[in-house]
Amino acid sequence: MIKYISLLLSLIISFNSFAQKKKGRENHNLVVIQKVSTDGTTFVIRRGLKDDVLPNQRSLFSTKDISLVAQAITVNREYSQWRALQNSAVIPFKRGDIINLSYSVEKVWTEIPRVISDENYRLTMQQAIIKKDPSKKKDFQKRKKRVQTNYQFLVGSTVALSESTQNVQDVDGTRTGLTFNGRYLRNYKKGLYYHFGLRYDGETYVSTTPNVTEETTRIFGYTGLTLRLNDIWKKTKALPYLALDIGIGTSNTAVDDLTKSGLATILPAVRLGIEYKAFKKTSFLLEAFAESISANEEFSESVNNNPTQQKTTITNVGINLGMNF
Repeated sequence: MIKYISLLLSLIISFNSFAQKKKGRENHNLVVIQKVSTDGTTFVIRRGLKDDVLPNQRSLFSTKDISLVAQAITVNREYSQWRALQNSAVIPFKRGDIINLSYSVEKVWTEIPRVISDENYRLTMQQAIIKKDPSKKKDFQKRKKRVQTNYQFLVGSTVALSESTQNVQDVDGTRTGLTFNGRYLRNYKKGLYYHFGLRYDGETYVSTTPNVTEETTRIFGYTGLTLRLNDIWKKTKALPYLALDIGIGTSNTAVDDLTKSGLATILPAVRLGIEYKAFKKTSFLLEAFAESISANEEFSESVNNNPTQQKTTITNVGINLGMNF
């Protein structure tokens, strides 16, 4: 019994070693061009028999700009010499270049986009370039701090959870409205944006006792911060985000034949949203939000010697739908 178990373990270990070796041959490797021949038709890399490179082997050599299929013509333990399959082709590499080596030639069509999008490949290339020329470090830092901007346009609906008006007895009623937003976003650091926006609100308040209808319009300018949670749901096109707004603007209310107007503030509004990337430069937005709005309004004329100024505080919740460009 022990003999059979030992034999089974040996087979498993042998199979695992073979699979790892085969997997290693499929792996992509960064190699340095050691030498290019004077006629530009062959090149040498530090990959040899110990790295599973065999004479007449064909492999794919790629950079961000070009891919080349070459054949090993001379191989020793440490090094190998390669020539392009087209004998007349001139090698597009030079000594010291860092290129990507793939043993699988069949992957040429998937290799090119992988090289372009591979973050580790880009970082390794950057480090090699900086090591060769330290002055290039500033150029890469500037690219890293690239400014990202977005424009957003949304429409939404609101409903008031609570409302109180100074010098007015609480009455039963409902307040609903529509809101329109336009925003400009600019990145501050990775995932964190500051934004500026304009907003238009149109609300209707209907009370049952007494039977009164109010129509209110507001225009706000606002600013705040947006945090895009890039590390959540990485494998989907949906990107969640959080945002905080504060704003100031004007409020105008019509009650029967009377009007009142004044200053209004948003302190604050909190938004939780999802951005769905439908296209390369365009995405759809869905937001749920809660906010506190305060309006200090003054009647255009006094009524029955009542105070002409009123302060109204409203707690709203709502949903926005829109697009991001």
